Amino acid sequence: MLQRILVLSLIFLAGFLSHDLYREWLTHPLDVQGPHQRILDHQVEIQPDHVVLRIPNAQFAGFTATHSMDPVIDSDSNALEIIPKSEEDIHIGDIISYRYKEDTLIHRVIDVKKDEQGTYFIMKGDNNPSPDPIKVRFGQVQRVLVAILY
Repeated sequence: MLQRILVLSLIFLAGFLSHDLYREWLTHPLDVQGPHQRILDHQVEIQPDHVVLRIPNAQFAGFTATHSMDPVIDSDSNALEIIPKSEEDIHIGDIISYRYKEDTLIHRVIDVKKDEQGTYFIMKGDNNPSPDPIKVRFGQVQRVLVAILY
């Protein structure tokens, strides 16, 4: 009888723990929304000794070792970025650089919302446990990442 109670208790405990793990997975899924496609096939020319990317007004960018965007971006990475023309050029999943106080942060757009002041973006570093604490307005956005070079 004691053995049955112990087995039933273990089954209950296993079910309880797996339910909590499943709920955690639902609230913190591993999949991250990818960036909006910005480089189309006709903009890429591959030659035997070089590659040409036809990206108007592209700028080269490097990164510092903050680890907030690991493993996608690290200090060994470089990137190509463009300046967005309007807030409609920024989509959920895009990685943007934006000004915050005296710093430039590079994080992923996880949501786009509106309030009485207009559109704002919710940002999060892929390796950070929670979103950035501010509403990012279009006026703070510097560039949108369009290619990462490893």
